[in-house]
Amino acid sequence: TDLSLQMENGEEMETEEFYVKYKNFSYLHCQWASVEVLDKDRRIQQKIKRFKAKQGQNKFLSEIDDELFNPDYVEVDRILDVSHSKDDNGEPVTHYLVKWCSLPYEDSTWELKQDIDQAKIEEFEKLMSREPETERVERPPADDWKKSESSREYKNNNKLREYQLE
Repeated sequence: TDLSLQMENGEEMETEEFYVKYKNFSYLHCQWASVEVLDKDRRIQQKIKRFKAKQGQNKFLSEIDDELFNPDYVEVDRILDVSHSKDDNGEPVTHYLVKWCSLPYEDSTWELKQDIDQAKIEEFEKLMSREPETERVERPPADDWKKSESSREYKNNNKLREYQLE
């Protein structure tokens, strides 16, 4: 939280602000917001109450550090996918699904092209342009199939079971 002073009708007014990370948005989109702005969420008062209770338990966290969250959270680990669409004006828009450093895959978010390091985009495009090295082997017709009488030895002295030999 942060207390800021604002001028309203020539007089100073204290406004409490919170540093907010919005659900389904990356840490790139965190921002300071006043209670008036946050009031769009009908559960905000309960969330603020819970936050203040938690802050009261951890007194050492009440002083704002230089870093409000791990800086890795805004560093692109890799790009997972791309989506092309059009905005309301019919202009093309490109979004990339970004996996962030130090965050799990479930916290990956769709980000605009201009919000992502160009080197990471180029790395993704290079990876996507590769041709898979697969060699297709034709399956023999069922008439050519033969039952194996015994199994060769695999790693750790493993062998195929009887039903696998058929």
